[in-house]
Amino acid sequence: ISPQVVENYDGEDIVLNKEKNIIMTTKEFPNLKNYKGLTLVTTDGTTLLGADDKAGIVEIVEAVKYLSEHPEIEHGDIRIAFGPDEEIGRGADHFDAKGFGTEYAYTMDGSVLGELQYESFNAAQITYKITGVSVHPGTAKGKMKNANMIAAELAMLFPEKEVPEHTDDYEGFYLLYNMEARIESAEMSYIIRDHDKEKFLARKKFAEEVAAKINDKYGNVVEYEMYDQYYNMGDVIKEDKRCVDIAEQAMKNADVVPIIIPIRGGTDGSKISYMGIPTPNIFVGGENFHGQYEFSCLEHMKKASDVIVEIAKLAKK
Repeated sequence: ISPQVVENYDGEDIVLNKEKNIIMTTKEFPNLKNYKGLTLVTTDGTTLLGADDKAGIVEIVEAVKYLSEHPEIEHGDIRIAFGPDEEIGRGADHFDAKGFGTEYAYTMDGSVLGELQYESFNAAQITYKITGVSVHPGTAKGKMKNANMIAAELAMLFPEKEVPEHTDDYEGFYLLYNMEARIESAEMSYIIRDHDKEKFLARKKFAEEVAAKINDKYGNVVEYEMYDQYYNMGDVIKEDKRCVDIAEQAMKNADVVPIIIPIRGGTDGSKISYMGIPTPNIFVGGENFHGQYEFSCLEHMKKASDVIVEIAKLAKK
């Protein structure tokens, strides 16, 4: 990763890599216009930046550094944890919630300035394994079961518009994120997402019914494995929203306008909340995560660090 720093950004297209003609354009990313005059950290166009979530680590360390340099600031006990594997939904599997010893916590894993999130998806994954029958095409009539075609048919049973590219806000979705297929076998992996628990359960049931329909038509050619990944932390946090109220006030104290929206994803806080520690999510000041056009805003990262300090002040009792 070769980060680049763009100072006093002019609001126009950013050349990430002149040699390879890789440009982050305002036409494709109009959100860039929101950062005119600020300092951006970008990629060189050939890798992601890793701001999700190195930015959060930086902000936590800077906040602790500031507090250690200002012992006059009163605050309660502060617990810090850095965890791996958040992006695959397993980052908190071995988190010692009891040993962490706190009443509430926060993940620094959001995006744009002001984001404060305490609702996440309920999440599951289902993997279908299709067993076909490969026969020479010249003598295949009545014998071949083409797993490629069966997989395509299975995919077409899912609602066309209930996918990430056609949903937002509280709308759930199905996502076919990986598929490998040959005539004799195929494997398809879907993730299932919904904020509403009842709708989530209905989606899981639908995914099972899809396999049943294919099996009714072709014989028992489909097996599947489904497991839950995490649940909507809002169902826990709504019972005690003190952590949300404190974060909201901390943002206001740091001259940041709170933007309270649901996460269209999950954070480690999704699992940690169900371990007994309500854990909302706070912005880190970056956008376009998980790709070559990822960037962070230095000034907004500083604001995120300021919010941590303000939370510490408010939690002094």
